[in-house]
Amino acid sequence: MNLTPLAKSDLNLIIAFQALMEEKNVSRAAGRLFISQPAMSNTLNRLRTLFNDPLFTRTPYGIAPTPKAESLYREIPDILAKLDQLIGKDDFQPEAFRGNFRIACEEGFSYQLARLFNRLRQQAPNATIEHFRIPRQYVENLHNGKLDFVIHFYRHGHDDIVADYLGNTPSICLMRENHPLSDKKRLTLKDITAYPHVRHVVHGVTGSGKGVIDELLEPHGLKREIIFKTPFFHSALQIISQSDCLFMTGDMSQSLMLANDKFHAVKIPEELSAPTIRYYLFYHQRVANSAAHQWLRKLILEANSSCHSNAAGGLGINATTREERKTPAAINTSTGS
Repeated sequence: MNLTPLAKSDLNLIIAFQALMEEKNVSRAAGRLFISQPAMSNTLNRLRTLFNDPLFTRTPYGIAPTPKAESLYREIPDILAKLDQLIGKDDFQPEAFRGNFRIACEEGFSYQLARLFNRLRQQAPNATIEHFRIPRQYVENLHNGKLDFVIHFYRHGHDDIVADYLGNTPSICLMRENHPLSDKKRLTLKDITAYPHVRHVVHGVTGSGKGVIDELLEPHGLKREIIFKTPFFHSALQIISQSDCLFMTGDMSQSLMLANDKFHAVKIPEELSAPTIRYYLFYHQRVANSAAHQWLRKLILEANSSCHSNAAGGLGINATTREERKTPAAINTSTGS
């Protein structure tokens, strides 16, 4: 192997390139690397010389990568991950760690993020977390490093995505307090179709684009009236708190703790046989051996376990004592709920 070209290159330029690609902004990339904006501009000029390409062009919204930069970006994240594993220390010290973690999950898990953030601040005061809603391309974002972890429903798998089981929750029907159906212990099919519905649209739940409940009603020759669709969990709660609408969802009563006097939960009809919803923590195999990611993964699992323990006897997500970590075979990124 000819090492001469590498010996003449500064590998820190590759790290700078990664930051520029992720941020699409010279100032933000400089901030992530703890250098000044002029220093980052100088680094960008050196990158252009190294790769003999402009790499980025300026736009009103920041910088846009050239095709050459896009091609490099498909290769570099895996290279950096392998370098991190080669030179990373085994004695990881959270209190000395400086870095940012990017986590995507639905709003219903916000109570867990609060617990996670408190634990993180205690152990690693210089670490930060960015919370994102789950995008359609969340698998791609795990591949390219735009996301570190995703908490989501398990449907299918992907060869290099690892899934840690978090727990499961039954499907329920939420309604406002004093709703005409709130005195029932279980709803009937007639009840379900007698009132309008709010639908929470979540990526990766069904392949047809229909909601799970809609698919289960079809064999009975029934349809529900959906008058409000939203990707925002708490928007759905606001609608049902001020109307007779019904909201079919997974049992996330932990997220309702601050407003549990506004809502009433009822079991759905037996005929629907709605599946138990299983939740997983997804991450890419390239970070499986990263000491920082292993540490945060442990915090997530501990925070999740703590939430279940505190919710004993309630309607919260029910985690099993232990389930083997899984590497699924394919992931479905269609919409539905």
